[in-house]
Parts: sequence; C-alpha cells; structure tokens
Amino acid sequence: MVLASALGLLTIACGPPWQVIRQSVPNPLLGQRSFVIEGVHFESVIVGRKSEPEYLSGKDPQQIASWMSDKSALAGDYFAQLVAGAAGLQVTGPGPGAQGFLVRTIATRMEPGVFAVFVNIPTEVALTVQILDPNAQVIDEFVTQASEPATLSNPSSGGRLRVVAARLGGYVARYLSTRVSATQ
Repeated sequence: MVLASALGLLTIACGPPWQVIRQSVPNPLLGQRSFVIEGVHFESVIVGRKSEPEYLSGKDPQQIASWMSDKSALAGDYFAQLVAGAAGLQVTGPGPGAQGFLVRTIATRMEPGVFAVFVNIPTEVALTVQILDPNAQVIDEFVTQASEPATLSNPSSGGRLRVVAARLGGYVARYLSTRVSATQ
C-alpha cells in the first residue's frame, strides 16, 4: 500500500494522474461537450484484500450502515467534483433526456485505512473509467487512483474517502477536458 501511494504521488508529479488502457484514434471526443455520468459501480470492488461481501461479513449492522453511507458519500463527492472541474462541458447524471457520451466509473479497489496510535494506513481508492459513445461502445478507458493519509487532522475513514473521492472526480474532469480539447 505504501508503494502504491508512493507510485501514485510520483505519477502525479511526473504526468497525468491516470494510466490510459485504451484510447480511440482518431479522437471521437474532440470538440464534444455533453457527458452523462453513471453512478459509481461497486459491484466487484475489493476492500482491503477481500471482496466486499467478505469484508462486510465481519461487521455489525451499524458498521455496515456506516460503510454504505461512506460509499454513497464517495459517489456523491466524486460526481460533484467531476461536475465542478469540467469547465465548459455539460456534465449531467443519467435520467430522462440525458444525452452525450457516457462516463462509467468502476471502483476496483478500496482501502478504508486505519488511524490508530501506532498504526496508520492511508485510505486509497482505485477506479477504472470507461467513456462510451452513443452506440454504447467503449472508446476510451483509463485507470486512476488516489490516497489520503490517516492523520490526527483526518482520523475517520469516511472523511478520508470523501477527500479521495473529490480528488478522483477532479482527475476524471481533467481527463475529459484534455480529450475534448486535444491538449494531451
């Protein structure tokens, strides 16, 4: 986890905070302005080193409710920051009349992290993001991740997840902006 965090910081310092898996050429996003953002998909997320059902199996009902609330807040903060960071683009959620290229976000790995007296594990989230054309074909796909250290000023995993979510929303907004203007 520490290595992943260090690599993530190095990536940010040396280039964009994402790694392209595939990118359509010629660029079909050039000049596009309308994007529909699906809710974050958590169906296959790994939490720590376990599937989400395995992770939750050891939790009491209050802890499960807290986890679900944290995931919901993560999705909301991610969407809010994506919209705020996508200057000049029309970014909406799915719904009646929503049109444009579809942005699908898949949470692949989440580490809630730990803040304790002698052990502090950062909160980390990794995403796979797919851009689909109006025919539902994946035209771009990239991965990105962010982390937030567990500190005295931010001891709760839920609070750190919200910080990470906003950071990731900003990364995705930046990716979209570079693709529509071809500054990449």
